[in-house]
Amino acid sequence: MPPYSYTDPQNHRVRLLATTRPRGPYVSCEAENLARGGDTVTVCLPAVKARALADHLDRRDRYEFIDVSGNMLSVETADGWTRFTFVRDSRHENEPSGTVPVVVLTGRLPEVAHALRAEAECAEHKQHAAEDRAQYCLGAAIDHDETGVCNHGPAEQPGVQAGSCGPPLADAAARFATVWSLQDTGHEAAPALQCTEIDALVDLLRAAGAPDTVTAYWLEVHAISERECQGHSAG
Repeated sequence: MPPYSYTDPQNHRVRLLATTRPRGPYVSCEAENLARGGDTVTVCLPAVKARALADHLDRRDRYEFIDVSGNMLSVETADGWTRFTFVRDSRHENEPSGTVPVVVLTGRLPEVAHALRAEAECAEHKQHAAEDRAQYCLGAAIDHDETGVCNHGPAEQPGVQAGSCGPPLADAAARFATVWSLQDTGHEAAPALQCTEIDALVDLLRAAGAPDTVTAYWLEVHAISERECQGHSAG
């Protein structure tokens, strides 16, 4: 379902988009002044608040909400037009304060209310799918083959496509070996590791296909920095 969008006669646009956050399902309400250099202000409504706004629009009641970032949405209804005013919190460090008013024909409020409820429902479905995916992909009981690809079918993982639990093990190992083979990484990290930790890391690098020169460098830097190290030689 494409996001709902409405542009008023002043060329100010509002878009409603279902989204999910760690705190739950949200409806992102983005207001944009489409003029060159115009402001954009986004207010994130929790799904329950999006439905509450829809109820207020049905009753033609005034509504006001401030999201977790401090941005505010206020709605004032009238006989002919209803004003939605989006205000960015002036305390934002990276953005100046800004205001984008969007004027909606009052006769179109049922359309906006319907869109709010539909996006709230969509956000909740996305949230449930994400939770199901986390449950199946991070659960200890999930079965993977030797390549690291998830073998559970979509029927076993609601909202999850087969093989979507992460990259194949071979690809992940190759990337690990590449990143941790950098000398700068070894120079910074090796001195902070205990002997048992450096042994475990070296074993992992070898298993991932890192060349012997890489593991030798890690051991050398560790041994030089760890004066009490008895198990590794600096020479």
